[in-house]
Formats: sequence, structure tokens, C-alpha cells
Amino acid sequence: MTAIRQMPYDDGPAGDGDQGQRQALELADRLRTLAASDPDLAQDLVDRLIEGLNRATEGAFDEHVEKELAKSGAKPSGTVHSSARNS
Repeated sequence: MTAIRQMPYDDGPAGDGDQGQRQALELADRLRTLAASDPDLAQDLVDRLIEGLNRATEGAFDEHVEKELAKSGAKPSGTVHSSARNS
């Protein structure tokens, strides 16, 4: 199993979107790297992340993603965070 090191957390000043953007890009890069060597683990981590975000936001995360996809004209590729997942 591939280990992923924990991202450093920097609680910068309010409104410091640059730090959050850098962390998001770093996370995406790490997921891409992991997916290249262990796609199943990467997908499991993404599924768990999305499920956690939905629980924390009472479903608002899914709604936000759907709205952003609609605005961009992108077509959803299916439900990434299926609750029917075998875990």
C-alpha cells in the first residue's frame, strides 16, 4: 500500500485564499501520483473525502459540484461517492 504523507496545515490570516489554493493543488497532485501507482486506493480516498464533505455540509457539497458542472457545461461522469461501495 502506498503511504501519503500528511499535508502541513497553515491557519493563515482570514481571506488568504492563496494558501488554500496551494493546498488544494498539492492534494490534487498527490492524488494523481497515487492514482498512477494504485488507482483503487486513490479512488477510495476520493470517495471517502467526498462522503465526509457531504456529511459535514449536510449534502451541500454535492449541490455545489452539480451547480459548478452545470455552469461549466461539463457532463457529470457519474456518482463518485456511491453509498453502495463495498466497505
